[in-house]
Amino acid sequence: MKESNYIILNNAKVLLIAQIITWASSFVLIMLLPRYLGADEYGHLYFVISLTMLGAMVVDLGLGNFFVKEIARDRSKVNEFFMNGIGLRAVAWVAVMAGLFLYVWVMGYSQETFTLLFILGFGKLFEMIADLGHRVFQSFERLVYRSIALVVQQVSLAIIAVAMIFAGYGIVWIAAAMTFSVLLNFLACFYFLPRLVVLKFRMQLSTWLGILRGGLPFLVASFFSFVYFRIDVVMLSSMASNRVVGWYGAPYKLFDTLMFFPSIMFVVVFPVFSRLWKESKEEFIQSARRALDLTLIVGVFAGFSLIVLARPVIDFLFGLRQYAPSVILLQGLAVCIPLVYANFVIGAVDTSSDKQKEISVVAIIATVINIGLNLWMIPFFQKSYGNGAIGAMIATTITEICVMVMDIYLLPKGCFSAENVLLAEKSVAAGIVAGAILWYAESNLHLWYISGIIGAVVYAVLLVAAKVLTKREWEIAKSFLKTRRSTAFASQHVPADAAGK
Repeated sequence: MKESNYIILNNAKVLLIAQIITWASSFVLIMLLPRYLGADEYGHLYFVISLTMLGAMVVDLGLGNFFVKEIARDRSKVNEFFMNGIGLRAVAWVAVMAGLFLYVWVMGYSQETFTLLFILGFGKLFEMIADLGHRVFQSFERLVYRSIALVVQQVSLAIIAVAMIFAGYGIVWIAAAMTFSVLLNFLACFYFLPRLVVLKFRMQLSTWLGILRGGLPFLVASFFSFVYFRIDVVMLSSMASNRVVGWYGAPYKLFDTLMFFPSIMFVVVFPVFSRLWKESKEEFIQSARRALDLTLIVGVFAGFSLIVLARPVIDFLFGLRQYAPSVILLQGLAVCIPLVYANFVIGAVDTSSDKQKEISVVAIIATVINIGLNLWMIPFFQKSYGNGAIGAMIATTITEICVMVMDIYLLPKGCFSAENVLLAEKSVAAGIVAGAILWYAESNLHLWYISGIIGAVVYAVLLVAAKVLTKREWEIAKSFLKTRRSTAFASQHVPADAAGK
């Protein structure tokens, strides 16, 4: 148990430091892009970004999580998976880009949309190859390299994009900056990879079918999961104006940014869980429970805080003059935060325990639910209130509730207990009280960031009083702050020449 905890804590520290830097960079762009581009231009850019992200899910081919799971259990497979993965994704990228251009042409979008799609789509090729490098770092539980590559990407993007904004460049040049930053990520990955593995640049076409077969359940799950998260933007663009898409895109981008915590948890725990499922079921169950508890605690406070502070946050980041309709959208998305946070960890547990086929079925069901709800709700709210994005937001929330119910059903026996339910109930109760105090503080102080700190302190005190935060959590926190490198973590490193054989 101690070895796994050390590995998780060390990697979490590395990712958290990197996330603070990347989050700060993303925060600058979240604040500036919608404000300076305006709702129409930002909505146009956000639509093409969502379109290319949707295509990237197909290009992924399900190889990402499949590779992590398999390499974490047997590192001798790293070269076979990495090099053949590049070939498979390159072929898939050509086919997907042809499909996206055909869609844009059939739907009659502007020439500027074609240009944006070409620039951002080209960047996706480098991103998909770099992602395979990230998966190697994750599988080897050496996330410092992954973190550096992402920091390079996000910081460079922020610097270049901000300069372009103030120089008066439009969305085409902003898209070019995004692609350039991805290229830097790509170069950083190939700089660090030789430190872990001796790369052998040869492909075996005979292995492609087997790799595709192994990645298929992951492809279905990840693709349809992404679809029900992003299809609302595509549907909005065909049922409403760019302005409405901008109203939705601005708070959704903030919502995406707040996913940094569960994303860190997933990246850190997934290879560890995959290994423990084969080595120690008891340790697997205990680690799963603790990870779920932590995400619930953080997610509940994040959700309640954003509900209360939605209006001042929207005003500060984007300006109420153009984005006043985004306030209710951010509040609705905030309701999803605890659900999404928990689903990240539950999904990692289910996947690590070889439930990827069942998860793919869950994703398909969720997509059907989400599309059906959007087809009904977007036109209704667009016609009744002039803001079809409200329907998209409600559809997202309902879908996420359904996903949580299905994912919990798939959990291995013992991973979700009455103790988890009790902790969730106590966290929600503490969140309601802290949220009420936060609302009172913000109403009187009119300083949302100070009010947020007050709310966080109150929430922590209430959790201590309710015995949710105990001596065990404080010990983990102290271990997290220590800088020494554990021998357990060091033992996870495999020399480059050994890994390459």
